[in-house]
Amino acid sequence: MYRLVILSAFLLGLVFLLTSCRPPELEGAVVHYNAKRYNDALVQAKKAVEMYPDNAEAWYYYGSINGELKNYDEMIKGFEKAESLSKDFDVKILYERNKYFADTFNSGVRSYNQYSKLVGQDTEKAKESITEAIKMFGYANRIKPNYNAGRMIAISYQILGDNNKALESYQKLTNAFPDSAEAWASLGSIYFSNKDYDQTIANLNKALAIDSTNAQALTLLAQTYDYQKQTQKAIETYRKAIRYNQDEKALPFNLGLMLVNTANAKGTAEADKNKYLSEAISLFEKVLKMDPEFKEAYQLKGQSELLLQRNEDALKTLQKGLELYPEDANMWYNISIAYTRLNNKKEAEKAYAKAQELDKK
Repeated sequence: MYRLVILSAFLLGLVFLLTSCRPPELEGAVVHYNAKRYNDALVQAKKAVEMYPDNAEAWYYYGSINGELKNYDEMIKGFEKAESLSKDFDVKILYERNKYFADTFNSGVRSYNQYSKLVGQDTEKAKESITEAIKMFGYANRIKPNYNAGRMIAISYQILGDNNKALESYQKLTNAFPDSAEAWASLGSIYFSNKDYDQTIANLNKALAIDSTNAQALTLLAQTYDYQKQTQKAIETYRKAIRYNQDEKALPFNLGLMLVNTANAKGTAEADKNKYLSEAISLFEKVLKMDPEFKEAYQLKGQSELLLQRNEDALKTLQKGLELYPEDANMWYNISIAYTRLNNKKEAEKAYAKAQELDKK
């Protein structure tokens, strides 16, 4: 019996030694933390990190307590300090980073969606919502660097019309994710908005070096070459863009328009002119299959068919267009030309008179 009493006393002493290795301030913080008295826990945790700045556990609890209180700046500070001092808390910190990333990212999404509801109704509140979204996406990206969080920051700045901040955000995105074609394409889109076409081309080419089929990069690059009057490069790039973005009607329309203008340009050889116009007609046909009410596609398709002397085709195209847009003077004028070439003088005169009448309105 005497030996058992001595052994029990030894074990109690060992437990006391093990639990007393924490400084009292940290022990107090842990007790309050476990009881969910977070404000009291924070008071003790602050004392612990001030008095024991090399104690990784103190910094871990400092970060964790601040996370519960949504003091994300201090939470990040605490976790980073703990990670720099020891790897003992890496698993716990990773778990909490994932948790708070989800919380802050989802909060950003809610504020972003709230903006969508408010825009057009209450400008100030809408602006407050998108500003809050930037803040929360920013926290999410700092807690756990993430492509989508960084991208949403940049998009939100674009919504605010702050192109400088958007540019800075996309630059950070490409630095953090240099193998993302989408990131480089998005950076190129900001330079495009700023009309800095040299930088637009440089960044879009970086995107295409990573993914030669990136539809966003190809589309913007084609438009950039178009604006810069680099006609042949624009035509070739539009063709590639259409191949990888079959559902975007603006691409075949823009290319068709460019081909018509190129065909009509001074110095274009007759064989090239016919080739360009034939391709343009097929492109406008594609546009009209996607959008049967695209007025300009009817106008340009009919005009191109007239230029190739495809008078009956032009007549059919323009008649379809006029069914939808009977007040379009341009189509009435071109249909008068088609009737004239088809030796229907009566209908030609009526169509021409209608064009003149509408043109005076």
